[in-house]
Amino acid sequence: MRGVNLLPPEIAKKKKLALKRQMAVLLGGTIVAAVFFGYLGLFISVKCCQESCKEKEKLLAEQRSKQKELQGAMARVEKIEKDTQALEERIKTVQELTGGELYYWEVLRELGHIIPEKVWLRELILDPQTKNFSLKGSASSDTLIARFLAALETSPYFREVELKETKKNESGDYKDFELTCIPQGKERK
Repeated sequence: MRGVNLLPPEIAKKKKLALKRQMAVLLGGTIVAAVFFGYLGLFISVKCCQESCKEKEKLLAEQRSKQKELQGAMARVEKIEKDTQALEERIKTVQELTGGELYYWEVLRELGHIIPEKVWLRELILDPQTKNFSLKGSASSDTLIARFLAALETSPYFREVELKETKKNESGDYKDFELTCIPQGKERK
């Protein structure tokens, strides 16, 4: 059965019109709310992107400054490598010209580096025929003499180190010693 509308047609039209207005207001409010929340979401995402961009720009600036530092360091390393190579070429040329001769100044420098404290050399004699060193000196103890002998034996500049004698000196405070060894050049690369 069909419903009968007992309202006068003007009131029924007003109700329909009021219903349409409510729907229009509701639809308009929904659209405004959607636009507002869409704009709010877009605003928040733009802010997040801006902050992220600022952080990335800061990191990029730090990386660029580090890169500049490393480039400066690399330039210094390359210069040092060039200088080292030039010096190695000069050393090689000198060695070729001298025929690999023994430089006694190198041997004497090594002797100065390895001699312990409280060990003194009085004589250093080079026999021209045998090219042997004869060393005479004094030390405050036998232990220091032994340490000196061990240093000579492990040095690349000396071989066949031999202790000839040790004895107390006349005052009795020190030990006199005599040793022989053969000087040799350190292997050059």
